[in-house]
Amino acid sequence: MAAPSQPSPWARFQASRELDYERWHDGVPYDLDALREMSAPQLQRIEAELSQLKRPDWRDVDTLDVLGTPGALAALERYTRTASPAVRVRAARILARRGRPEFLERTIVAALAACREYDTFTEILEAAQVVPTASVKNALVAAALRGPRVLRVHAAAMLLFMAGGSKEPFDWEHRQLFLQFNVDDPRARMAAFGALQIAIAKASAPQGVADAAPTTPPAQTSPERTPQSALQSPKPRRSPAKPNKASRGRSGL
Repeated sequence: MAAPSQPSPWARFQASRELDYERWHDGVPYDLDALREMSAPQLQRIEAELSQLKRPDWRDVDTLDVLGTPGALAALERYTRTASPAVRVRAARILARRGRPEFLERTIVAALAACREYDTFTEILEAAQVVPTASVKNALVAAALRGPRVLRVHAAAMLLFMAGGSKEPFDWEHRQLFLQFNVDDPRARMAAFGALQIAIAKASAPQGVADAAPTTPPAQTSPERTPQSALQSPKPRRSPAKPNKASRGRSGL
């Protein structure tokens, strides 16, 4: 009796694209080993198909990464603008790893602003952690104050972690502080942000100075405005110039 024939690489790859609940839930990627066994014309068909998706999945951008052709990389660049927030950042991280880091920072900032209630954001926060620029930190502040509920909580946690005030991106020791961002009242979130600023200031201060840090939040600003980043020092104010004697003498007042 003849042994049953094995499915072709093309058939194996296409079968792996049929996502059921288990594959979706467990994060099973496409069969990339099958992809590597395909003929050149088959790879071109896959590239053309994955380059024109309206809603690419993370598996699609990972496949484009394996293909690595100029056309595949052009599709990844396009997906940094058009995909879902998390997939945008995944595509930008792939490009950065391939020597094109210019997309990463602005993609993280845009993705944080674009997140909605049911969007996943783990990939975005992981990228923010390794690109701790002023723009990214300010985007995290805006997300903590005005983003979707769960993102607000985790953006606040990431801000404290990036400042060295916690041991991990979501430190349960500070859970009660983070949960204060999961409220509907924007003024209550501003009060929570004041407490977060104090925690960050204590973490940033030299040992011994932190004990003298204030224990009350700073004056609240309008919740519709993003306050100065919690991780930036305010610019020093200039003292008004004193008039010299000559100007006093000429003054008509």
